[in-house]
Amino acid sequence: MESLVAGLKADLEALGEYVVMANVESGWFAMFPGTWKTRVETARMNGRQGTNLVFYRTKFGNPRDHYVIPYSVVRELLSESTVAVSSVDGSQRWNLTLKNEQLRVTHRPGKMKVSEYYGVPLLLESSSSAMAVLLIEAIDGSASPSIIEGIAREAKVVTRSRSRKLRRSALESSKGVCEACGTDFSKLFEGKGVGVLQVHHREQLALQDLPRLTRPEELAVVCANCHAMIHSDPLRAMPVEALRALWELERAYRTTPGPQSDVTAGPVPHG
Repeated sequence: MESLVAGLKADLEALGEYVVMANVESGWFAMFPGTWKTRVETARMNGRQGTNLVFYRTKFGNPRDHYVIPYSVVRELLSESTVAVSSVDGSQRWNLTLKNEQLRVTHRPGKMKVSEYYGVPLLLESSSSAMAVLLIEAIDGSASPSIIEGIAREAKVVTRSRSRKLRRSALESSKGVCEACGTDFSKLFEGKGVGVLQVHHREQLALQDLPRLTRPEELAVVCANCHAMIHSDPLRAMPVEALRALWELERAYRTTPGPQSDVTAGPVPHG
């Protein structure tokens, strides 16, 4: 199955993304200063701060085997002091290697963990198209005769900027626990379960007309399922506290001995 990035490479580069394929075995790939500068200029012409680094490793059956490293992060890795000169043609380049979800630039001390950027939606994707790709993966791995139709290959998406610093801080403070259902994902799948946690804005950014300040207490860390429930009504998000109350009511219903007909869920409260 073709990598999603490979199929969108030309369109992503036209928007200013730096797209490169890493070696499947070693995780090595190279970036060139001239190309990087051109991509950054293109991205800024499109109204963005700079280019994202998109690198992928084609694996059979996994079209989302890619990483999207934001400009604010990757620009810190690239400097004149870490540029290498090819012994073959004398060209300048940065040599990078990905191993165990750690990204390293040759001649630069230290490594950067990039697991949070794995498989995230690409610039051209809408959330619905990303979900469609995941659905295809599930069906292709089964004997189901079902066929998926109507997947758009291009999409114009309007997004609102979100602070990665606030996001990382919120995820660290959560200690792997979903604020809605209370599941401790740090104890699932040898700690990899925390990858399903998402940062939710209690005040929906999508409904704001202008940029606004966000305080840490305005964020909630929830799992993907709870996040979907919270936004089941796209115009009015369910308060995290309301969903938590429903979970508690559901658990009480399941653990109450004897007749349970007196326990009712009632309407979902909205803030």
